[in-house]
Order: sequence, then C-alpha cells, then structure tokens
Amino acid sequence: MPRILVVDDSGYTRSMLRAALEVEGFTDILEASTGKEAIQKYSINKPDLVLLDIVLVEMDGIEVLRAIKKMDANAKVIIISAVGQEKYINEARALGVLGYIAKPFSPKELITKIREII
Repeated sequence: MPRILVVDDSGYTRSMLRAALEVEGFTDILEASTGKEAIQKYSINKPDLVLLDIVLVEMDGIEVLRAIKKMDANAKVIIISAVGQEKYINEARALGVLGYIAKPFSPKELITKIREII
C-alpha cells in the first residue's frame, strides 16, 4: 500500500481524510498540521502521495508545494482546498500538482482521484 501524507491545519479535516482512506484499505497514513511539519515529514518519510491544503498556518500550501518539489521533482501532490482559491490552484498546477479536490469533498471523489494518480 502507498504511503500518504495528509496536510491540513484542521484536525477534523485530517480525521475525515484518514477515515475515507482507511475504509478503502489505505493504512500507511502520515499527518501534518503545519507546513513546516509537512516538509519535515516528507523529507524523512518520502510518501507516495501528498494531500495538501492551501490554507495553512505559518506558510501556505503553495510554499509547502515548492519545498516538496524542490526536494523531489516527481512528488505526487493533490490539492484539497475550499472553493474560491482559484489563484492558488492555478499556481499549484503550474508547479506540477496532479489534481485538485474542492472542499467539501465526497470520499468517493477523493478515492477515485487517488487511484488515478497512484
């Protein structure tokens, strides 16, 4: 099973994402609540996929994405963010994200996108 890093400052959202992943059999799940923690966990654990929120404390998701892509140009990242973040989504696409899921999301939509990428 692939290792997935879930990055969101909301504990509720992280737990929803974890639950959706676990129901589908994904068990190697890491979590980060800040950008700095996400970068550190990525560098140590080299996950197969990152689910990344745009709005984070300390640094935004775009800064995290840049740092991850600098470490690993082939990093697989899906942005999960609220509607209305089009400016950031376009920037993320330019940096090489492989997908975007709008909050609120359905577990089915999430799993379908993950399976497309990995």
